[in-house]
Amino acid sequence: MKVQIFVSHPDVNNSVTQQFFKSTLALAEADVEITVLDEELHSSQQFNVADHQEKILAADHVILQFPLYWYLAPYSLKKWQDDVFTNRFINELKKVNQLKSKSLSLVINTGQPQKDFQPGKKSQFSLNEILRPYQVFANELGFDYLTPFIVYQFAYLNEQEQYHLLVDYLIHVELINPSFVDKGQYLLNKVKQTIELDAKIQLQAVVDTLEEQLTDYKDLREALDEVKDNEE
Repeated sequence: MKVQIFVSHPDVNNSVTQQFFKSTLALAEADVEITVLDEELHSSQQFNVADHQEKILAADHVILQFPLYWYLAPYSLKKWQDDVFTNRFINELKKVNQLKSKSLSLVINTGQPQKDFQPGKKSQFSLNEILRPYQVFANELGFDYLTPFIVYQFAYLNEQEQYHLLVDYLIHVELINPSFVDKGQYLLNKVKQTIELDAKIQLQAVVDTLEEQLTDYKDLREALDEVKDNEE
């Protein structure tokens, strides 16, 4: 699977969150390409529109990754949308997506806590409501719009929480609408790949347990599906 990530951030090299994402992607198995919009703007004052359009056409999963500034994306992302998505290119994308729909998702980090995004709290709105224009954007292009991946207050995450974030981010990048079994199999494969020779005995028990749990879950799902079919 080809994944194209467009990062919008005015100072990406000094962003702890963006550097965390970048280092995490070194563990990805999919063909992942990162394009930092602001770096291109700083160097040439404009986007290479044809190049960006080719990247989008070649991708199976397009990710827009940015921090939330006053409930909006940074300037570079809006300019990128305006410059790259010409009427001709939109029509071309629609034709391509009629054959095999691409996926579009958002990866967003915010300094506000999750509890702020609800009625009666600071923002008064959920993030899904605030991000609705991107869902409309995806629908207009014929993309499958995936559930946004949101990181709240990265600076306050402890080591264990950062580890869980690492895994969740990889799953979001590499799997499209994964089931419970898909996630379990993905984690199992990652564990197998990272087993070191001197720790193989200890970690093999973890692998065996995960395999047993996945098998039990699959058997349970098959049994439930059979019961459902009989009821119908």
